[in-house]
Amino acid sequence: MLMIFVRKNILMAYKLSMLILFFSSMHMWTFWGIERIVMMLSFFTSISFYLFCKSFFVITNKKIISVFLLSLFFLYLVFVVENITGVLGAIISISIFSVLIFLKDHFRVKLLVFILKCFSALLSVSLLYFLACFLLDISLPFTYTDYADQYYFRNYYFFLTYDTNWFFVLPRFQSVFLEPGHLGMVLSFLLYTQKFNLKRWYNVIMMISAILSFSLAAYVLIITGIIMINIIRNKNSIFYILIAILFTFMSISVFVDRLDQENMFNKLIIERLTIEDGDIAGNNRFSDDFEKEFKRKINTTDKWFGWQPDFSIYGRGNAGYKRYIATNGIIGVVVFVLFYLSCCKGYGIYSYSLLLLYLLSFIQRSYPNSEFELIPFICGVSFLQLINVNSVFQKRITG
Repeated sequence: MLMIFVRKNILMAYKLSMLILFFSSMHMWTFWGIERIVMMLSFFTSISFYLFCKSFFVITNKKIISVFLLSLFFLYLVFVVENITGVLGAIISISIFSVLIFLKDHFRVKLLVFILKCFSALLSVSLLYFLACFLLDISLPFTYTDYADQYYFRNYYFFLTYDTNWFFVLPRFQSVFLEPGHLGMVLSFLLYTQKFNLKRWYNVIMMISAILSFSLAAYVLIITGIIMINIIRNKNSIFYILIAILFTFMSISVFVDRLDQENMFNKLIIERLTIEDGDIAGNNRFSDDFEKEFKRKINTTDKWFGWQPDFSIYGRGNAGYKRYIATNGIIGVVVFVLFYLSCCKGYGIYSYSLLLLYLLSFIQRSYPNSEFELIPFICGVSFLQLINVNSVFQKRITG
């Protein structure tokens, strides 16, 4: 009885520590400045969980390969930038995610569902206050705050908005996190692991939040994810999907044309899809100076291991695959792809399609070593496989 009590409490402590780590990696404002403490908490909880609950884990050759590639991935990122002091942080991250990799699939699924429900509960409260403030014009208390002296916000405690003058009815929804784009991207991953099943309340909340983030990247990822899910389910559905997408965009175009051109959807989505100088207007992740250096360096041997430029000289922005290659090189891309591929092995076609979605996101936001990408992916491949083959387990675990 005592051991059962201890195991249940350690399991709950582990779930809470991974939830906090997930939130912290998304830069939830309550954890600003204490990210290292959160990481250490997750490290000690993960190790304790493994030591006291070994029956919850399974070690196979496939998982050992994944852990090896995980270690190679994190240590490569440290040594390629000659950051020897970062070795300890890499070891801590390797330990946390090794425990997650060795964790049995049905416990990974339980962890993911726990994160989904807590995340959606937080978003529900955040949405309620957000809509009350901007749609009902209810005055809510707020303070001014900043992150790293770069991002400036009005902090309404249950949600953040950028400290700027808005000419729209609604600002971009970002809940209590640093960027609406990050929020939309993560939500698109989580929704894919659920196969966009809007019969579950938490998926509905996540979809609404993704829409209100007004993130073009999130919209693209969600539409792409829905297409992939339907193609896998029914290979003959591609024609009907394309017709539905075409009809949707035509309807949106007519709707937007009837509205004031200064509306939020038009500014942040439609105008960014227009073609300017032979390129999509929304493809503006890199400054001209960085683009010039990248084109020059990519034709030299520096492309293999990166050249670690000082990005401060290029101004703000410059986020995406080119930044990742400049910092970590093409070898860095190969290493992380190999690790993610190893996590997919044995989990069916849905896991590989999830990886394709991650690679599409990598083009704009390159964070393959972040906790908010690793946790949904490692747990997501287990969820997609178990839920796909066991309908009884699905009803029991996702209710």
